[in-house]
Amino acid sequence: SIPNRSLLRVHTLPPAQFTLVNDGMPVQGQDGLYEFPGGPTLHLELLAKGYHPVRTNLTLPAYGEVSWTAPLERAFYPTLELARWTNSLGMVFIPIPGTKTLFCAWDTQVQDYATYATTASDIDPAWRNVEFQGVPVSSAPNHPVTMVSWDDARKFCRWLTLKEQQARLISAEQFYRLPTDAEWSKAVGLKKENEGLPVNKDERIKGLYPWGTSWPPPNGVGNFADRAAKDSFTDLRVIRNYDDGFPTTSPVGRFPANRFGLYDMTGNVWQWCEDWYDKGQTNHVVRGASWQSVEPRAMLSSHRSGVSEGRGSSTGFRCVLATGEP
Repeated sequence: SIPNRSLLRVHTLPPAQFTLVNDGMPVQGQDGLYEFPGGPTLHLELLAKGYHPVRTNLTLPAYGEVSWTAPLERAFYPTLELARWTNSLGMVFIPIPGTKTLFCAWDTQVQDYATYATTASDIDPAWRNVEFQGVPVSSAPNHPVTMVSWDDARKFCRWLTLKEQQARLISAEQFYRLPTDAEWSKAVGLKKENEGLPVNKDERIKGLYPWGTSWPPPNGVGNFADRAAKDSFTDLRVIRNYDDGFPTTSPVGRFPANRFGLYDMTGNVWQWCEDWYDKGQTNHVVRGASWQSVEPRAMLSSHRSGVSEGRGSSTGFRCVLATGEP
C-alpha cells in the first residue's frame, strides 16, 4: 500500500494523450488519475507527442487530491514540407524529391565533428591534423572532415540524433543517418539505374556529370584533381588544364550547388552510404568523387567501396534526417 496515499488528477490543455514521468521514471495511472505518497515533492514531466514537454514540481498533502492542468505548446519539428531546416550545429537540411529524407546541404565539416569529439574520449583521433604526402587536408573548420570510417560516421549520426531528441529539436521518431545508395542517386538527379546491388550500377550511366555531359569540366564547377593538386603532388594524375584552386579539400559550399541546393555532391570528398556494396557484405558504398578524382570517377553513376573501419584523406560523409525506424 502507498503511505499517506494521495491522488493527482492530470489534464492537458488542449486535451491530448500523454505519458507522466516522475524523477525520470514513467508513472502508471488510469484516465489521468495517479496515486502518490503524500509529503515528498514530485518532479513531474508530461510528455505528449507533437508538443514540448511540460515540467512542474508538486507536493501533495497526505490523503488529499490535487488537480494539475498542463498547458501544451505545439512543437514544430522539421518536415518534408519545409524548404530548408537548420539544426543545432548550423547544418542546413533540404528535402529531396523522391525520398523521405532531408539531405544536409554539405558534407559534415571539421567543426561539426570537433563538437562531437568533445563529448567522448574513445573517438579515434585520425581525423585531426590530416595530411596527404605532407600537405594539409581538411585544414580549416569549414572544410569537410576526412579520415573518418563508416563506423565513425554512423556513431556521429547516433550522437547527433540523441543530442537533438533530448533538446526536443527533432521528434522521437526522427533520426540522423547516412544516405542510402538509392537516395544519393536521387539527390544528384539520376532518374534510372540498373536494378540490384551498387556494384552492378558502377559507371553504368556514362558521360553524365554534375555540370552536364561535356568533358573536361569547365573550370570552377567542383573540387577535383587539378593544376593546384599537380603543383603539390607531382605523381598525382590530374584533369588536364582544369583548375579549381585547391590542392586538397576546399571549404564546403565553395562551388555551385546542384538543382536541389546540395553542394559538393561530386568532388571535394567521397561520401559514405548506408548500403553494402556487393553480396559479400564486407564493403560499404562510397559515392561522389573527391579532390583526387579524375574521369570516370567524376561521373554521377560512379560507385566505390570501402570496409567499415577504413579511413582515407579523401573520404568524408554527409548526413540525412529521416523519420521512422533507424
